[in-house]
Amino acid sequence: MQNTLPLTQIAAWQLGHLVPSDEPCWVATLPSLQRDAVWKPGQVELLWDSLFRGFPIGSLVVSEELKDQKSRYGKLAGNKDPWPGKEKRHLLDGQQRSNAIALGFLDSFASGALSFDSILWLDLCPDLQTFKVGTRHFFFRLTTSAHPWGYETSDAAGRLPAFEIQKAVQECGWKTPQGDSYQRPAVVDLWPAKANKPIPVAWLLLNADKQGSCLWTAIRENCEAISERHIWARNAAKWLEEIAPDSLSEIENGLRRALNTTVLALEVPNETIHAKSKQEDFGADSNVKNISNIEHLFQRLNNGGTPISPEELQYSMIKAYWPGIEGTIDLLKPRPMRASRLALLGCRAAFTSTTSKIIHPAISISALRALKNDPAQDQADRRKLMSNYFGIADGAAQEFEQHPPIRKVTELIDRWLLHRGQGDIGLPPVLRTAIAHNSPEVYLLLMVLAQRVLTDLVSAEAFRPRVLALATALHWFSYDQFHAVKRVYERLQGTQKLTPEFFEGILHISPEDTEQIGVRDLVKSDDLKKIIVCPDHANLQQWNWEQEIIEKPANGDLNERARLENNVWPIVCQILWNKELLMFAQREFLGLRFKAYDNADISAWEDHNRPWDYDHLLPHDTFRDVRNALYLRVCQQWGNTNGNFHILPFEENRSRGAKAANMTFTNQEHWKLMLIQPGEPDAFSLTRQGVVKDTQAVLQFVKATRRRILAIYEDWFSTLDIAYLLSHPTT
Repeated sequence: MQNTLPLTQIAAWQLGHLVPSDEPCWVATLPSLQRDAVWKPGQVELLWDSLFRGFPIGSLVVSEELKDQKSRYGKLAGNKDPWPGKEKRHLLDGQQRSNAIALGFLDSFASGALSFDSILWLDLCPDLQTFKVGTRHFFFRLTTSAHPWGYETSDAAGRLPAFEIQKAVQECGWKTPQGDSYQRPAVVDLWPAKANKPIPVAWLLLNADKQGSCLWTAIRENCEAISERHIWARNAAKWLEEIAPDSLSEIENGLRRALNTTVLALEVPNETIHAKSKQEDFGADSNVKNISNIEHLFQRLNNGGTPISPEELQYSMIKAYWPGIEGTIDLLKPRPMRASRLALLGCRAAFTSTTSKIIHPAISISALRALKNDPAQDQADRRKLMSNYFGIADGAAQEFEQHPPIRKVTELIDRWLLHRGQGDIGLPPVLRTAIAHNSPEVYLLLMVLAQRVLTDLVSAEAFRPRVLALATALHWFSYDQFHAVKRVYERLQGTQKLTPEFFEGILHISPEDTEQIGVRDLVKSDDLKKIIVCPDHANLQQWNWEQEIIEKPANGDLNERARLENNVWPIVCQILWNKELLMFAQREFLGLRFKAYDNADISAWEDHNRPWDYDHLLPHDTFRDVRNALYLRVCQQWGNTNGNFHILPFEENRSRGAKAANMTFTNQEHWKLMLIQPGEPDAFSLTRQGVVKDTQAVLQFVKATRRRILAIYEDWFSTLDIAYLLSHPTT
């Protein structure tokens, strides 16, 4: 085996058709147990900075192909083998570096180019000031489908502030037509905002057979070929025409250093691969095939690289023992959560039968090993349950079904939860993903409920409002989701199917309940009006939430104060400040403008990268830093609640600035989507001078804000009939 590899051969593992002149002697693929790509943009950029500076980037670790492991061909290759028939190795360590190297050779602007979600650029003429914020010598810039405008110039490459994103979008001329569903610019539509003269790195690498003026002439010609469609190319072509090639010698020298770099590939001996671990001595399953030794090796290799979470480690173990599961999980798109979490929840759901007294608890690493290796009958039964649930066949091939139970379950959950269009009660995809990501125990409960009705989809549809009510109530108002879900699940014991009676009073809490409940005693919407009251003239100046919700009602009674602090105040906090309730209330607007937005697709929507702002109806500048204002405190107390926020595309928000509401929101149909009543835009148009001394105007603002807070909660409470969940059970 050739052990020293130039960058071109590593890139060719995934992009063989783009590097035909350097056919690799062998090709590295990824075994099932490898995790997905996890590198951040800054890591990709710094790797290429190291290569251009001649820094070593470490070795790769490979092994012979593991016969019980399925192979993946890399992030850029997708599901197609670029080198059928070529000798293969499995890459055990170095996946992220290999992906970053291949990305540098990917020309996204070539005719017939592969469509990919990232482009690597090099700024030919960076601002000198940028060198003060990190350790870079060459300014490589990454743009992605999630951030087609690029990232900050620091080594960490954090996300850009909204105003710089807006500027980048405007400079490229991108604009979503008013009223149309939001579309994000594609990665080829923009260029890195924090770069002066960016060019794709691939143009340098693929023209490396040229030198001096010939090299830069080729780059300029590439720019000119697409200059009509791309402003950055037009600017770079003009600059390259004026600049002396000698002034770019440092970049050219860096290019030579990178292409002269060789990376050492260390091969794990076959003896090590096939050696039996001590742990396997305790198992008699002939199908284990010594995979535990590989598992141990993989864990230790990953301890030295990008940290691997316990969840990812468990998923790698599952893929090592049951490679077919990865194929099943890949079928589930868009996935509501990371593949690792969905696989682990799927295992727990598979082990939760109709006779189970509790939902199966989290599975430890030692339990996973025992599950695979223990020949006992109970473990064999559990293995069968898992294989059936994920639709994987026994044996080394580990083939998988196209429609296994887990796929049917997640599809049913999506039918239950997701918004279906105008007038529907469902959730925007971002809220479904929030439940899956932030409330995994709640999502697991939904998986168990869905399993009970898979054979009766008519009943499943009838249960939809109840499921939505239960899922959102547990997601937003649980303080201990494990115990909250446990309490709900107890009702399922001994039943084969769901019935309407299951939901009646499911969240009812009686004074006699002494066990750990896990969910708050929800406030009825009519009672909320008595809790959240408007200030009057007498207390307007000094008004604050805690005083009104806790101190005044308690009136010195310590027991009552404890009740208010422990139950009422946390509920009020959710109602006032949890933006997810606002999203539910504006689900119609989100469905119209952002139907394509689903942050379950991490590649497109990473890093809290939503396409809207939470915009203040009364602009924040109105009640910020107002000197000698009598009513600054009360305006701040109410102005930062959900009652003064609405959802607005960030392009429109940036153009709005501090413009008054009654000058901005003039479309009465839009008012309905924002839960604004006629006349209220004037109330949300209080001036800074009004904050200083206009008592009546401030009271109008507070009243409008209070009404909207109550309306947001009432919309959820009545639309999903939360009262049914709180009623006293009839049985």
